[in-house]
Amino acid sequence: MRLALEVRWQCASGSYTGRCGDISLRGCHVDSTAPVQVGERIGIEIRLAAGHWLPLYGEVVNRHPESGFSLKFESLPLASREMLEHLIGYFRESQAKSW
Repeated sequence: MRLALEVRWQCASGSYTGRCGDISLRGCHVDSTAPVQVGERIGIEIRLAAGHWLPLYGEVVNRHPESGFSLKFESLPLASREMLEHLIGYFRESQAKSW
């Protein structure tokens, strides 16, 4: 699901922000030039429309220094998974209406 949501996270090298450019129930792509390492486990937070933050945790599985990195979600708590399903459903419905 292509979108652009604000993301923030902390990792071994510091605190960063970026944009979530693609998301699914399995993971997401974060548009950022932040120095993350493949194999690194990080927690990210995605800003929701209501101003709340959705916490997600995963492993960096791919990194492109110029464009960002891919995160594979790990062990999502039920509440986070349900919020993620709702978020994806909302954007799918919005995109379907725009066609």
